[in-house]
Amino acid sequence: MGTLTEGFDEPSIEAVIIARPTKSLALLIQMCGRGLRLFPGKEDCWLLDFGDNFQRLGKIDQKRSISLCPSPKRGESDSKECPSCHAFINKFLRICPECGYVFPPGSEEEQEALKDNFLPEFGELLDEEQTAKITYIRAQRKARFTKKLNPDDLWELWSLRYQDDILCNDWLYGAIFRGDRSTYAQQRFLSYLYSFNPNLTSWVVFHMELEFGHPRHVYESKFKGRYFLPPVSHEQLNWWYVLQVDSEATEEEVKTAYLSLAANKEKDEIKLLNWAYEEFLHYKISPPFAENLNSEPVVQNEVFLWSQVIQAVSPPTTKALLSNKGRLISLKGNYAQIEISSPPLIRLIQQKISRIEDAFYQVLGQKITVQITAPIKK
Repeated sequence: MGTLTEGFDEPSIEAVIIARPTKSLALLIQMCGRGLRLFPGKEDCWLLDFGDNFQRLGKIDQKRSISLCPSPKRGESDSKECPSCHAFINKFLRICPECGYVFPPGSEEEQEALKDNFLPEFGELLDEEQTAKITYIRAQRKARFTKKLNPDDLWELWSLRYQDDILCNDWLYGAIFRGDRSTYAQQRFLSYLYSFNPNLTSWVVFHMELEFGHPRHVYESKFKGRYFLPPVSHEQLNWWYVLQVDSEATEEEVKTAYLSLAANKEKDEIKLLNWAYEEFLHYKISPPFAENLNSEPVVQNEVFLWSQVIQAVSPPTTKALLSNKGRLISLKGNYAQIEISSPPLIRLIQQKISRIEDAFYQVLGQKITVQITAPIKK
């Protein structure tokens, strides 16, 4: 055992048979390295792994973080096997780069960020009973996210279960994404919130800061001491912006762009691409409008369409006005009717109609004439 695993130098080698298992990534790279030296006329080197090392430790050519500090203990494998072509690929990829197989959403690998083993320091002494209550309500908050239930039901549940206690908002920090404040986590949570409230209101900001932290709040940790968190974004990205494609791109164009961008990317970057691909699939299956028998656009999801239009509007002041005071009430043919809840603002927003129509064109790909109206008095 261990013959020729390291130090042996014969550049002409074109195949390496790895006939032993190892838990050492360094040793695996050494063994594969026996056949990876350049040699005239040599184009490929076969790596035949009979010890499931690539499945356990990942491919040797994948991007890795290199540090002079001691490496943490290696947990689960970074790879998964494609059920179609049996290639071992990065476990966070939604699309196999070898055969194009699309993994179903909600796989165990994609749920890695949702495991509930993150309990932050709250800067207070908690007894066993109080800790159990906090653990329970954090699990319930995560369950509402995974099941796409309204997050506001949580406070009613707490009051029914613990009538004499007050639910402290700080206890919900990081309940869903375990302290992950990456762009992926923020965009995924925004998609969830916008499904209930598409406007950028204090309600969205409230729930974002519950999960990712309030920028003006002091947090405590036995490792960091007292610290502040940077602000999070409250603006949802468009899937075509993340995937760097046109909003009318075909599925094949989107898959090609995904695989190109995902090559040698880190976990969080791949997760953001996964979110964008999921948004594309949702957009393709349930577009914001469809054609009826009379070829007139009929809104299938006015809330979704209006949220996309708001995201496309500029400048930010106009976007804020429409988010807080505007509502799409009808879209018939090439005409859209927008209700402004504050009549004094109607004249101001009418001056911005061209910008609103431009935003409709970006989202729908067709010219829409916009009419601004006041709320109908009952």
